[in-house]
Amino acid sequence: MIDIETIGTAPGSVIASIAAVAFRPGEVIPGRAEQSRDGAFFQSVDISDCADLGLTIDAGTLLWWFDQPDVARQQLKGGDSLSASLNGLRQFINRVDADLLWGNSPKFDMTMLERGYDAIGMPAPWEFYELRDYRTLTGLSPALPAEVERAGVEHHALDDAYHQARVAAEILGELEDHYGV
Repeated sequence: MIDIETIGTAPGSVIASIAAVAFRPGEVIPGRAEQSRDGAFFQSVDISDCADLGLTIDAGTLLWWFDQPDVARQQLKGGDSLSASLNGLRQFINRVDADLLWGNSPKFDMTMLERGYDAIGMPAPWEFYELRDYRTLTGLSPALPAEVERAGVEHHALDDAYHQARVAAEILGELEDHYGV
């Protein structure tokens, strides 16, 4: 499960943070971590570096960030270069041997990341057919997301990725148990 936070909603916006959490049907891989080890990856991205590479900041989204909790806004401070952050995500995907990548929705998260990879001159570490949509999955079991207790802070990439991975793992586990898919 991949989640990002950005300072804009149009493709090519500045990426403030990137998170990924490994999971499989019925199970989130343990290991919440601040870097790419165990079952999770999190990296704040240097927004100045993103802007220097041509990614844009949307004023309305920046104002929206001012109304978010302090812990969520911390993602906007400092961070590694976009190149280092995207390389870290690539290494995490390879290390956990992810064959499917989920996003809420991949049209947003993966498109933003693909623009970031373009900005650093590197291809994204996935093929279009490996992308899956968390929103579509939750539509198959609409009551379940509300039943899974939310931990952490909304709009913090790692907390969002963990929550989405827990919900997706539950739904996929149910589908596997009942239908063998």
